[in-house]
Amino acid sequence: MSAPWRYPTDASCAPVTVSFLAHICSRNFHRRIKCPRTSSSVSYAVVGDLSSKDVVLYCLPSGCSRYLSLFHDGICRIVGVKVIAIDRPGCGATAACPLGSRMHTSRCQTISVLQAEGLIDEHLKLPEGSRPIAILTHSAGFLYALDLLQHFTQLSKSLSSPEAPFASPFGSRPLLLLSSPWVPTSVSRSSLALLPAGVVRLGSTVIPGVGKTLLSAMRGTSEAQGTARSWLSWSFGVVRGTEEEEPRPRTSGSSARPDTPSETERGAADLSAASTPVFTPIPNPFVSSVGLDPPPSPVSRKGQRVRSKAKLRWPKADFLPPHESHHKYTLDSRAYPSDQEDGEGTPVRLLHPATGRPFTLNETSGSRLLFEMMYSESLAGITEDFLLSLGYAPQLNNAQLETLIRERVESLRLQGGADVVCVWAMGDRLIPQRGRDWLDQLLQTEATGGSEEGQETSRGMKYERLIMADAGHDATMTSEAVVVELLRRVKKAKEGEGRES
Repeated sequence: MSAPWRYPTDASCAPVTVSFLAHICSRNFHRRIKCPRTSSSVSYAVVGDLSSKDVVLYCLPSGCSRYLSLFHDGICRIVGVKVIAIDRPGCGATAACPLGSRMHTSRCQTISVLQAEGLIDEHLKLPEGSRPIAILTHSAGFLYALDLLQHFTQLSKSLSSPEAPFASPFGSRPLLLLSSPWVPTSVSRSSLALLPAGVVRLGSTVIPGVGKTLLSAMRGTSEAQGTARSWLSWSFGVVRGTEEEEPRPRTSGSSARPDTPSETERGAADLSAASTPVFTPIPNPFVSSVGLDPPPSPVSRKGQRVRSKAKLRWPKADFLPPHESHHKYTLDSRAYPSDQEDGEGTPVRLLHPATGRPFTLNETSGSRLLFEMMYSESLAGITEDFLLSLGYAPQLNNAQLETLIRERVESLRLQGGADVVCVWAMGDRLIPQRGRDWLDQLLQTEATGGSEEGQETSRGMKYERLIMADAGHDATMTSEAVVVELLRRVKKAKEGEGRES
């Protein structure tokens, strides 16, 4: 057994001052505006340190629901960054759109959200005195990040002048943090290429039902729990920890369920329909210690043996198992003093908002509740993201998707380059080694075209590749060491240390 976990109040931050249920229903996690560019509603979440000037735009994976960012709330508060995650079309309260215009619609909605948050001015420029926005992506979010950066690259070309250069909200050299970035299956030769479009299209009707079934299975035997967790982790960017939940009391289904629809069934929270987001600040008494390396996690003797074996297999790996999850900073009762009994450290038994049954908060029960809240909202956009990623979107097959990535990386390089940090999981079966090598080479290769007339010669891409040993596709966004390392790059880049505004 590893050493008991303690909330790092003495090192980085203080626990949230409200209860867990009140915290996850905060309007910060359930904001909504009307996008003037698409005349559609857009829902999104703002997590982490709300007072921080270091802002990260989290381009979600193909499980494109803002609820995925809630798992990162605790670790982002500890590091001291503010993260914005936007429901893509068809998820949450964000209106659906045709598959062929999905990237364009998502880009327009992203710009509108950033404007509503005061991170972009009316001229689409970085407000004076603000720090450039960093971009964090996982899996398919990489495609949307490239599309967004391409748009601002074109704006910079058309609006810049020697007297008044265009101040991109992402800086002259964007900071791009990539976690298992998606590579077209035509390049990676992933087995996902065998999925026919007809099967993928069933996702919008199958995923909620299967997800609820698997959530129920997680309450059953260890074998059922393992199967459920494996399925839920795929392309959702979340992986369960190892802590087991306290057995739940059995009650009759009819008496345990309230007669009126619950808050969860209606969609987690009453989203504000105003064009101006509603702010509910959370106290943030954190200290700035992000310049230090993350403290080593305690491991058992068995864990030390696992780490030694992994180091022999992957001597150049930057992150070795056992990988500690950061979900405990969001989904553990010790992070919420108001959920402790008499200050003795014993967690109170909360009442589930949908069933009315008591439960004790831990990583298992907290993860399940967040998924149940997510499943109560629209998930049609997940299917659309799968279709787009697998080359089934109109005028965007796998060959065209590959060309799109090449062209937009080249355009970004010629415009001034970018600082790119990419984390690969060596056990990633969704993006085999062939695909990882292809993207590594693409991001490292110097520009093939010359600079355009009147523009400075490209400074190229600064690319750093990090390796996570013995981990799967989505484990990169769950590992405390990986996420802290990526977010530290944002802190290091502040005030022009690593990139220019």
